[in-house]
This record gives sequence, structure tokens and C-alpha cells, in this order.
Amino acid sequence: MAKNILVVGLTCIDVVNYVNSYPLEDSDNRVMKQVWSLGGNAANNVTVLNQLNSHTTLFSALPADNSLVNQCRGFTDKESAVDGIRKLFGVSRNTIICPWAEKGAAGRACEESRMVSVEAFTAAGPAVDTLAAGDCFIACCIHWLSEGYDLEQTLTRACRITGKKVAKRGLLALDIT
Repeated sequence: MAKNILVVGLTCIDVVNYVNSYPLEDSDNRVMKQVWSLGGNAANNVTVLNQLNSHTTLFSALPADNSLVNQCRGFTDKESAVDGIRKLFGVSRNTIICPWAEKGAAGRACEESRMVSVEAFTAAGPAVDTLAAGDCFIACCIHWLSEGYDLEQTLTRACRITGKKVAKRGLLALDIT
């Protein structure tokens, strides 16, 4: 029986401007192309989850504050972030996962004492579009954990698909192999 996944979070419109080169600070640049696309963590998660054939429901709301985010600043690597969040919030019965962009991701499952650390997937090529990469990673983790994969398999698969995502533009038509 398929599991249902409820995704709660932000939905918005991302306005993406394309320029010929990375802009210097305080410089004027001509926009070569502008695209409006679906954005927001929840909407991006559902976009990826649907491509993974998950049964998803979207409940979109705006967050009231960012006090939790402010408490999490200052970690210098993915492993210390996992341990720091565990201590900071007294988390002992939950799985903690910290994506760390080009460094990969780390996590610790509540039932395991060992830290799982996975390197980023870079074989797909250089970064072309990092917009919604974190959302892609989260959606992949939700999918594979709900399918019963262990934490190491989940992080490895999530890093692989996210690495492929950043090597192309957009979230649609992801290479989920």
C-alpha cells in the first residue's frame, strides 16, 4: 500500500533573471531573460516527490517567524550541525539530516548512534542552477525514508539526484536514476 505524504510549507513565485555573467557587487547588468516559475519549499518538494511517484498532498502556509533558523547559525560543517541541533533542541527520538551544499550531507537516525556522512554528487557536471536544490534534497529524503530505505542509502540517493539537479536548469524532468 502506498504511503501518503503531507507537505506543509511555502508556495511562491520565483522570479529568475538570467545575465551573461555573474554580476559584480553594485553593478548594473542587462537581464537577457526572465522566467517566473513555481517556487517555495513546499511547492518545490511536491514537484520532486511527484516525479518520484510519491502520493503527496500540499498544504501551503507562510511561517510566522524565523527564530529557529537564527538559533542554528554558526555551525561550520555538516557533522557538527547534526550534533549541535540534537543538543540545542533536545532531539533524541528523531532523525536529523543536515544538507551542506557542495559538501554533501550528514545525518543521524534516532535508533542509530553512528553519524552518516555522504559526499556531494559532482559527476553530473558543474553547478548551473542551484535554485531549489535544497528543496530537491529534502523531497528525495522524505521519499526514500518513507519507502523504508536506511539513512545512508537515503542520503546517497538524495545527494545524487540533487547533484544532477544543480547541473541542469529547473526542477522538471529530473534524472531520478
